[in-house]
Amino acid sequence: MIPAYFPVQLLYLLLVCWLPGAVLFRLPWWDRDGRARLSAEERAFWQVILSACVSLTVVLALAALHRYSFERLLAVNAGLCVLGMVAARGRLQPRAGRVRASCFPSC
Repeated sequence: MIPAYFPVQLLYLLLVCWLPGAVLFRLPWWDRDGRARLSAEERAFWQVILSACVSLTVVLALAALHRYSFERLLAVNAGLCVLGMVAARGRLQPRAGRVRASCFPSC
């Protein structure tokens, strides 16, 4: 049986560990087509690493201001994601074809 709070915690996990990096990784600047040509595993790796960097930077900035709370971290991360999407004007999909995951090679 899945606890009732599990979906909320899953959303929190995605907002801290994946979404900021995914938005930052897909921004239409700085050779986005080159990033799209990376394998799916490498794209996922860099999205998680970028999210960790963004979240840690936000945590340290909030702590330096003596204003850290998990709710504020979530709010700032969500705001940064929305800001990135607005700055990209919805152009988060790359023009170049993506490389498929290498776990299941095509026959």
